[in-house]
Amino acid sequence: MKRWLGPALIAPAFAYIALLVGLPVVLSLYLSVSDARVGSDTTSFVGLANFSAAVRTPSFRAALAHSFLFTVVSQALVIVGATLLALSLKEAFRGRGLVRFLVLLPWVAPISLGAIGWKWLLDSLYSVVNWVLVAAGVVSAANPPMWLGEPRLAMLSVVLVHTWRTLPFATVILLAGLTSIPRDIPEAAAVDGSGFWRTHLSITLPMIRPIALVALLFGVVFTFTDMTAVYILTRGGRPTRRRSCRRWRSSRASSGETSPPARRSRCSSFRCCCSAPSSCSASRTVRRSRSVRRTKVALRVVVAGFALALSFPFYWMALTSFKRTSDLYDLKNNPLVFNEPPTLEHWRFLFAETLYPRWLANTLLVGVAVVAITLVLSVPAAYGLARLTGRWGERAGIAMFLMYLVPPTLLFIPMSRVVAVKAAIQVRRRMTTNAPAVTSAGMLTVSR
Repeated sequence: MKRWLGPALIAPAFAYIALLVGLPVVLSLYLSVSDARVGSDTTSFVGLANFSAAVRTPSFRAALAHSFLFTVVSQALVIVGATLLALSLKEAFRGRGLVRFLVLLPWVAPISLGAIGWKWLLDSLYSVVNWVLVAAGVVSAANPPMWLGEPRLAMLSVVLVHTWRTLPFATVILLAGLTSIPRDIPEAAAVDGSGFWRTHLSITLPMIRPIALVALLFGVVFTFTDMTAVYILTRGGRPTRRRSCRRWRSSRASSGETSPPARRSRCSSFRCCCSAPSSCSASRTVRRSRSVRRTKVALRVVVAGFALALSFPFYWMALTSFKRTSDLYDLKNNPLVFNEPPTLEHWRFLFAETLYPRWLANTLLVGVAVVAITLVLSVPAAYGLARLTGRWGERAGIAMFLMYLVPPTLLFIPMSRVVAVKAAIQVRRRMTTNAPAVTSAGMLTVSR
């Protein structure tokens, strides 16, 4: 009985996944090698003709190149930023809970909400970014940048918005990896004279490499298959393709080699150490403590900047929701503050003159149902996976993990096809059922 308890607990979750993930994946593979058309419920096998036709299309090749560029650049920014944030949030400091809350906001908030906020921030006429750049004298008010209208600026905007969205998720994963490192290892390295960056590059990064690879894998899959932010911000962009992709080069840090005067000073300090070892060790301790203090201050500044940048779109959305329409569309006003008394006219319009209350109720209903189904299936499955040992337990866990990486669009398109075909069949049945009545009525009219 105990032998079959683990598989029995996992079976409902696997059946649910196979029904809602496995079948759409199989159907999508079948549709990719068929001549399926919108509005037609009949298909025939065409082999790899669809793939060859897509590869020969210039727009597909351009979109594929843009997708690779979008993925590589955004994930490079995410990994670097998440590493800095995780290192800053690992240590305890006053206000760390508030900072973590602000950092996590872009990930927990709906992507459509954040993308719409960024679309307003990057608007060609009412852009807050352009207002700040004009006020700082960086750009001209007569010719501000079109962030979502020019191809290169649109790519840069989409990359930054997607980085803003996925950065918190990678930060949480890397932070979990950093907290799992025993504290005695970095402390032993500090006793041996290792500085912050040497400890991080030689000890911390190698130890969290597996967790960083998991974060990178999730980020690559989510980025390459994401279309929400791109569609909301640019509506897909212009149908033309670019001639070439701009090369993104990463600059390496300086090697830190000292100049000849520094070497001479180092030799002189070495002579001082030979003559006074105690004073030399004390000076090393002072220099090390100052270096650690400067590094901590720099990390605090970095985390404060990230927290403000990640939470600013939500501040902007909350601010504009209470602004008057005349205040919003007056280009002479300061967009970062209230230039006129706040109002509730937008909230009143939203709840009284639109179907937003019904949409909100449907969203809450769907959210509660999804959470309930997830808990009912995942809790027994987790217990069953914990009981399974050996290769079977490992394979079951990997299978569930791979199912989570399936792109949502790979599921939605086949399901929409099934719904459309079912609706067409029902309409055809109704027309067939009502055909005799219509024919007899027409004959009666003709005879009269």
